[in-house]
Amino acid sequence: MNYTRLVIGAMLLFGQHRNILLGQCTNAVVNMNYVTSTGGTGTYADPATGSIEFGFCLTLNGFFEKSTNWVHGIFVSWADIQPGVIITQGLTGAQPTQHGSRTWIWVDSLKARQLDLPGIGYFVDDGDGNPKTNYGDNGLGTPNATFPSLSPFCFVAKFTCGSATLLRGVVTVTGDGTTGAWKNPACSGDPIKATTGGPNGDGTLVVCGLILPLDLLSFEGYSKDGINYLSWSGIGDEKFSHYTLERRAENTSSFAEMQQFNLEPGKENNVHYMAYRDETPDPINYYRLKMVERDNTFTYSKVISVKAGGIRLEHPIDVFPNPAVDVVFVQFPSGNAPATYQLEIMNLNGYLVFEKIYQFKGATSQQSINLEQLEHGVYFVRITGGDIAQPEIFRLLKKS
Repeated sequence: MNYTRLVIGAMLLFGQHRNILLGQCTNAVVNMNYVTSTGGTGTYADPATGSIEFGFCLTLNGFFEKSTNWVHGIFVSWADIQPGVIITQGLTGAQPTQHGSRTWIWVDSLKARQLDLPGIGYFVDDGDGNPKTNYGDNGLGTPNATFPSLSPFCFVAKFTCGSATLLRGVVTVTGDGTTGAWKNPACSGDPIKATTGGPNGDGTLVVCGLILPLDLLSFEGYSKDGINYLSWSGIGDEKFSHYTLERRAENTSSFAEMQQFNLEPGKENNVHYMAYRDETPDPINYYRLKMVERDNTFTYSKVISVKAGGIRLEHPIDVFPNPAVDVVFVQFPSGNAPATYQLEIMNLNGYLVFEKIYQFKGATSQQSINLEQLEHGVYFVRITGGDIAQPEIFRLLKKS
């Protein structure tokens, strides 16, 4: 396996989305209009690094509220501002509304918190700098109006490379001041998410470190009445292709493919559950999942063993506890012959932070690793050597 392929970065998602199913009131499009960074282009092959800045704009085409059709807020909500991202004003300046004498103004994060607004962005103001004083009065437009004369509402997001994070750009539109714009039960607001555009052509900007197309949440097995029952769960994104379940017996050294499992349509980005009955097991079997991406690169799950006649679950190779605080233990497989293993720990940027060679003369061996010098966050443990045909990779969470 080409392990360097795993260092593919986090994604910032922008582009455009027309609210057809989710939109309650708004018809608008969000586009990413530029990207700058210290290094990299923002593709999977060349992730953006260092200081990263990108701009995105919302073009409002229509706002059809159930009663009055006023628009009072176009903003990035607090819930949609990811850790480490700073939202500032884009190219849009103050501009008049289409009805009355009010003006769209920019409200930054400090003032938005002071006024208890729902996010950072543009709000209709009646001249006193406090958008909350124009309740029940004119905002923007008239019933069933369109908005051809408005400039796009533009934002700038700034981010400094750190741990890999999946970021998504979302702009929310709310209207009608009769109960205070963002509290209006007739239209609580439409989040407009981007899904196209950007350097990858699919609304993504790849930054910083490592993110996998699949988060494997569990993988378990047990034996009952001569049948081995296997189950697993995970969250896979659009770049994840399929699982392949593999098995080997105790007296063999190589894994054999058993069955391929594809995600059901529409299960992307949601937790999915899968199961398999092995009706022809040996007394002891070892199982692993091969997790394949759409570009045919792949990684393996941990290996589990299932013994006939019981529900005992063992891990020939395991890393525990996980999450860990100051110490993590590595369980190496038992065996009669001498074996040499190489263990590497890498951070999300792909940098090696720990490396050690272990030599065993047989039997099971459990080794401890001191994590006190590592910052809290996510790491990957990679183990090779012995009779392991492919590297075993574990995701490890270091807690503070």
